[in-house]
Amino acid sequence: MVSTDLVILGATTGVCLVNIGLLGGLMYIYHRGYSELKSRFGLGLFVFAGLLVTQNLLYIYFYFAEWDAFSYVMQYVMLANLVQTLGLATLSWVSWR
Repeated sequence: MVSTDLVILGATTGVCLVNIGLLGGLMYIYHRGYSELKSRFGLGLFVFAGLLVTQNLLYIYFYFAEWDAFSYVMQYVMLANLVQTLGLATLSWVSWR
């Protein structure tokens, strides 16, 4: 039988990976826009998305490296990551249009 903690760990890691995928798509859009327009705004969006990728990678690392610290708050962290996923999905939808 799989423990609830492992299910939450897997789900939270999956949400982070979805966020990284969405951010990768946004970085592609922002890089393409920066290449065409040379706008500092586009460059700033690209860097911002890159920092959010770093944040999600750090989350994944800390989930596994510091499980004892995260195990008590994992469901709340997953909720925060789900909210981030919804925001990134909305931003991706708007950016692709």
